[in-house]
Amino acid sequence: MTETVSKDREARRRSPARIVLAGAAGNFVEWFDFTLYGFSAAVIAATFFPADQASAALLGTFAIYGVAFVARPLGAVVFGRIGDRLGRRTALSASVLLMGSATAAIGLLPGWASIGLAAPALLLVCRLLQGFSAGGEYTGAMTFSAEHAPPGRRALWMGLVVGSTMLGVTGATLTVVLFQAVAGDAFAAGGWRWTFVVGGLLSLVALVLRLGVDETPVFTELREDEPKPGRSFGYLLRTYWRSLLVLLCYFGVTGVVTHMFLGYMPTYLGQAAGVPSSTALTIITVLTLFAAVAGRCSGRWGTGPAGAHWCRRVRSGPWC
Repeated sequence: MTETVSKDREARRRSPARIVLAGAAGNFVEWFDFTLYGFSAAVIAATFFPADQASAALLGTFAIYGVAFVARPLGAVVFGRIGDRLGRRTALSASVLLMGSATAAIGLLPGWASIGLAAPALLLVCRLLQGFSAGGEYTGAMTFSAEHAPPGRRALWMGLVVGSTMLGVTGATLTVVLFQAVAGDAFAAGGWRWTFVVGGLLSLVALVLRLGVDETPVFTELREDEPKPGRSFGYLLRTYWRSLLVLLCYFGVTGVVTHMFLGYMPTYLGQAAGVPSSTALTIITVLTLFAAVAGRCSGRWGTGPAGAHWCRRVRSGPWC
C-alpha cells in the first residue's frame, strides 16, 4: 500500500500539467508583482513623497521604478548560478519567494507622513529586491520548461511561459481596477496597499506549486555526469560574447518599449491625457491579453518553417 502511494506521488510530481503550471504560475506571479508598482504609481507617489510636491513625487516614484532594472542583471547572474549549482527548481522557488516578500513589504511600509525620508528609502530597497528577483525568473522559467518538455512539445511549453508573463500583467491591472471600484476614494488613502499584499500571498501559491514537481531531467543528468560546477562565467563571456552582446541589445530595446507601455502609460493617460484611471487600466488589460495570446503563437505553430509559413499567411510574423 505504501509503495502504491509512493508511486502515485511520484507520478503526480512528474505530471506534465503540474510541471507546466509550476513554471507558468510562478512567472505569472513574478510579473504580477513586478508591474503592479507601475499601475499604482500615482498613489505611491502621494504616499511615499511630500504631498506638496506632486510633480517631484511622481518623478521620484518612476526613478525608483527604473532602479529595479539596475538590479535585474545581477539577479540573472546570481539566480543563474544557483540554478546551475543547486537546481532550476531551487532557483525559481527562491526567486518567487523573494519577489513575494518584497511586494508584500511595499504594501506594509509606512509612508512619508510617518517616517519621512526613510519611506522612499525603504521603497527603493524593496524595488531593488523586486528587480533582483525578476532578473532570475523569466529565463529560469523558460529553462525549466524547456528541460522538462517532451520531444516535439518544447515550443508549446515555452510559449505558455511567454503567455503567462502578459497574463501576470493583466492580472495586476484587473486587480487594481477591482480594488479601485470597491474601495473608491479609500483606494488612494490606503486601499492600494492590499493589492501588494495579495501579490505577496500569490507568491506562496506559486512556491507550493514549484516545490510540488521534480527537478528537470536535464539538470539531474548533468549533476550525475559532472558533479562539480562546470565552466565559469568568465568562460561564457570570452567564448560567446558576440551572442551575449546581440541578446543584450535586443532585450534592452524590448525592455524599454515594454515597460514604457506597462509602467508609464497608465500614469501618462491619467495625469497628462485626463483619461480616468479605470479606463486607462482597461485599455492596458485588453492589450496585454492580446500580447498573451500572441506569445502563444510559437507553441501553436512552431518556431521553424511551419511557424514562419503561418505567420506569412496572416501577415503577422513579428507576433509569432
